Amino acid sequence: MKNNNLENVTEILDENYYVEKKKNGTLSILYYFVVMYILGTVAQFILMFIAPLVTGIELMDPETQEILPQNMDFIMSWTQIVIYISLTIGLVILSKKYLLKYLIDFKNNYNKLSIEIIKGIGIFILTIVASNLFLELLNIESESDNQEVIISMLNGDYKYLITFVIVVLGPICEEIIFRHSIFSLFKKNTNKWIKILVSGLIFGGIHFVMSMFNYIIAKESFTVILTEFLLGMTYVASGVALGYIYTRCKENLIPVLLIHIFNNILAAIQILSN
Repeated sequence: MKNNNLENVTEILDENYYVEKKKNGTLSILYYFVVMYILGTVAQFILMFIAPLVTGIELMDPETQEILPQNMDFIMSWTQIVIYISLTIGLVILSKKYLLKYLIDFKNNYNKLSIEIIKGIGIFILTIVASNLFLELLNIESESDNQEVIISMLNGDYKYLITFVIVVLGPICEEIIFRHSIFSLFKKNTNKWIKILVSGLIFGGIHFVMSMFNYIIAKESFTVILTEFLLGMTYVASGVALGYIYTRCKENLIPVLLIHIFNNILAAIQILSN
């Protein structure tokens, strides 16, 4: 009788944990979109007025009416800095209880999870190599719009701050949202591949859907739109790989976060060294 009562209590506590985690995930996703799109738009608007004061030049070229490169670099870079500092602080506060649990579990299972990190790095590298081979087979040599923006900022005046955003803040925010939060929306017994594919599609979509939408609005050629879509699929592949690694680690966020940081360090070094 006592064993049955203990099992019932355990089940109730377990269920309560997943209900609370789902609420946390939902709130975190909502916060992400508010900061990314509303705060980001407001910050960009304000920075347009600040840019000429910082750079000492007019905002736009009088002839073309386009924002001058120095001002654009300032606006783009500081918009990302404001967004990701705000996201990191908010998401860490919202998910503090779960992040601490991930850290404790990682410490308690350090040896096993360390092996999974090594395997995960191998899985992620193979995914990137396969994605690049896929693009080469299709004779696609261009970069996605998202990648071009990153390259531009890393070659700008604020490259060291942007490097910190890309290497540290970006992975923290993206793993909290696309692994911790997205996975928490599913029921506990949901097939892991459904969670992996959905989170991977959303992770990839965030990186290229807006560019495709802009191309469609601008009535760009089908080739241009298709190319952006295929480039975007490489982000989906990366998201699927990270989701798979997350499940291999019993949905502990720390290993997949470290792998994401490691990948972004290598990517940043490659861009900065060219």
